[in-house]
This record gives sequence, structure tokens and C-alpha cells, in this order.
Amino acid sequence: MKLNGGNLLVDNESHIKGLIYSSPSTEEWSFPIRCYFGASKNKINEQLGIVEHDGKILWAATNKPFTAKQGFRMSKLSGANWTGRALTYNMLWGGSQAVQVFVFCISESNGPQVLCGNVQGLVAAYPKHNKMIEHKILDVVKTIVFVNSPKAPATSSTSPHGH
Repeated sequence: MKLNGGNLLVDNESHIKGLIYSSPSTEEWSFPIRCYFGASKNKINEQLGIVEHDGKILWAATNKPFTAKQGFRMSKLSGANWTGRALTYNMLWGGSQAVQVFVFCISESNGPQVLCGNVQGLVAAYPKHNKMIEHKILDVVKTIVFVNSPKAPATSSTSPHGH
């Protein structure tokens, strides 16, 4: 994967498949990026926190439509050799104060690599600040280029998971 002119290695074989991106500026912000090699649409939706049913997008936590209070937004993303989606919505998290969740997943156009990232815990009462963080993250994500796509891992009938 190529990112912001630098190269980052995404390891598809270790237990932890991902990395943390930290801002190179004096501002302190970061977000995780995780690799879901060969992920199905359902697995991607799971990472986004949604369920698609009869053409409708539902919140995975309740299997019901997002409420107006949640301020659900979805946008399509595209880059050099990938497409994806980003979602933003509010939810109560560990108390009565609403927090904003921002999550994205991008899929390699002609390959099996899927990257997802998120920021949870942005205070929903500060939408202007949250929007600025979203834009900064998307500016980074838009620079991603998948390179040297790995082959699918070999499977064996003796796998304990039946693969």
C-alpha cells in the first residue's frame, strides 16, 4: 500500500492486520486502518456498523433504520485503484452524551484487499471540529494506492475452521 508518498506494509499473515496512521503535523490525531483480505460485502458492512436489507441501510446495533437524531450520512469514495464508502452517525456511548462515529471501508478495484478505519468518540456537540477531522482522514485515505497485491492465502481441508 502506498500512502502520502510513503510506503506502508500491511501484513496479511500476522494476527493483527493493520496499522495506525498518525498525523505528521504538530496536531495530535490518528486513526487505525485494518486489513480485511478478501472480505465479503457482509463483512465490510459489519465493519461499517450497518446491515443492508431490502435496499435499506439499517444500524447493525438495532437492525432498524437510523433515527433523525443520529444524523446518518453516507458518501461514496474512490481513489486510484479502489472504491468505498464513509459513514458518519451519532450514538450514545457509555453515558448520556452523544458521540459521533466516523468509519470508512475501501476495496481494491481488481483485487482482494479491503481496508477499514474509524474514529469513535468524537463529541457530537462539536460537529464543526468533527467534520474537520473527517476531512483530514479522507485526505489521507484518498492518497492510498494498493500495490503488489498478495495472492489469496492457501487453504487446507485440515484447517480447524473447515476452510
